[in-house]
Amino acid sequence: MAAWKPLSPRQRQVLWLVAEGCTNAEIAARTGVSPLTVKTHLELLGVKLGATRRAHIVAQGFRAGELR
Repeated sequence: MAAWKPLSPRQRQVLWLVAEGCTNAEIAARTGVSPLTVKTHLELLGVKLGATRRAHIVAQGFRAGELR
């Protein structure tokens, strides 16, 4: 299995909010960024964690030890 790439503090925050079931709009409102920025964070999370969908990003986040 490939090594995990480190997440930025903001990516970690977005990952937690996705794991809580928040939509992109809810994440944007809670973090003070635009929904487009949230989408970009999710795309980068997918690349870093080797995932393509929200549920897979969360699962990979658990495997990487980012969610406990």
